[in-house]
Amino acid sequence: MATGLKIPVGVDKSGGAALEISPSKQNKKILLLALSEGGDNNPFQRLGIGNLIFKIKDVATRAQVQREIQKVIGQLSDRIVLIPNEPITFREDVEGELEVSIKYIDIETNKVEEFTPKFMR
Repeated sequence: MATGLKIPVGVDKSGGAALEISPSKQNKKILLLALSEGGDNNPFQRLGIGNLIFKIKDVATRAQVQREIQKVIGQLSDRIVLIPNEPITFREDVEGELEVSIKYIDIETNKVEEFTPKFMR
């Protein structure tokens, strides 16, 4: 079972670090961190999906975002697997936020989960 610090980081009733023990919540937290804008120029520590958030939201950029998401999820293949017949979908709302919908199978719980992060302009 996957455990890790709860985000936002806090303490539990006994004063120790609050841990997240739910596998599906832990995987969503890992996805959120892995798909955030990394902003790290260290070539040995590639975090996030790079500097894609502020690009023009056209077909080419969406394809690039989709490839980056597939690459990140491929690195997490021991935890989650993309559903082959469910594509990664995009939706832009009125405020200019780009919402990405990712459906995957959580390997520990064997359930279909949906993850929808929002990226701002």
